[in-house]
Amino acid sequence: MKKIKVVHIHDDSKFLSRTNRFDDDRFDNLVVFIGSSKWSNNKRNTVKNFSEGKKDVDNIIRYCNSADLVVIYDLNFIKSYIVNRIPSNVKIGWTFFGYELYKRMPETVYSKKSLSFLPTYQNPNYSGLKYFYNQAKSSLKKIIFWQTTIEKEFYNAINRIDYFFLLSDYEYNFLKSFWPNLPLFFQAPATKYGDDNLSFSYKTDDIIIGNNRSPYNNHLDVLDVISTIKNKNNIQFKMFLSYGPSKHYYKVVRERANEINEVGVIDEFLKMDEFENIYKKASAFVMNGYRQMAFGNIFMGLRNGVKVYLNSKNIYYHWLLKEGFLIYDVKDLACDIENNEYKLSYNQMRYNFNQCDVLSQKYNVNDFRDNIFKVLTSNS
Repeated sequence: MKKIKVVHIHDDSKFLSRTNRFDDDRFDNLVVFIGSSKWSNNKRNTVKNFSEGKKDVDNIIRYCNSADLVVIYDLNFIKSYIVNRIPSNVKIGWTFFGYELYKRMPETVYSKKSLSFLPTYQNPNYSGLKYFYNQAKSSLKKIIFWQTTIEKEFYNAINRIDYFFLLSDYEYNFLKSFWPNLPLFFQAPATKYGDDNLSFSYKTDDIIIGNNRSPYNNHLDVLDVISTIKNKNNIQFKMFLSYGPSKHYYKVVRERANEINEVGVIDEFLKMDEFENIYKKASAFVMNGYRQMAFGNIFMGLRNGVKVYLNSKNIYYHWLLKEGFLIYDVKDLACDIENNEYKLSYNQMRYNFNQCDVLSQKYNVNDFRDNIFKVLTSNS
């Protein structure tokens, strides 16, 4: 049986493991990493490292030209440029990270407080001249070096891509209302996080806030809520600020967090076992993002008996409720803390744990592989 040749294009090592979705004898996988990766060749994956230089990008395109499927992991300028130069007989799948579209709709995804500390020309707390200079400099580089523009390549790439890999059809329909020319929805698998057999007997009073330093978390609004709670019941709040952009915003959040005794900041990138251990012990996880994000953190929480609070503006709040999970609204956090109701009962923990298995079976990786194989072989 002829194998399907798949080229995977990455530039962030944190997400290289997503290539494992194609870990199947039917696929011949080439992993292209733009930058420096510690991944090495194995039974099903060949790994090649490239720079962002024009010569290396042209070499990546040559590899893509002989593939049956090219999978890009997020859609930045370089990947858009590559996508637009791949012949039409090669199918292209986009593993959506979120920021690619959400950053283009700031009024929808940021709270007013977060917006007030973002580097935009409208922001009185940030140098508008500096923002304009940096944007103009970046755009000019693209025009001079690549003979094109960021927006031109991005919008052309959306029209060129065949499949939009996404977990939630709710999110797809939401995005489609803003971006009607999105590629065809293709059901992505739900990754299983955590152990299969867990004990919920030991839970601390810790509450986790956010997943990184990105302004999409809308940290400042949560910190304001925490500061107004009179009876915090000896809770320690652990705020993850370990990676992400927005130095100015990060500085503001860090300073605000330091003003609240019960808030501790985690700003180093943890090993996986250390990260999992925090979720195993925590009682609640608060994600105040208005957009889809941090599904790995959410799933880790649900599987480890953590009470998950999401903002009702987040499409995943509604989708997870539809999928049968016990999910709670961020607006109820203060009341729950004061009434000592920020923990799940054992039965509630066990229920969400079981629902994770239901979700993983409903959107399983074997079906994903079968569907990919079926689509590609039917087109050949």
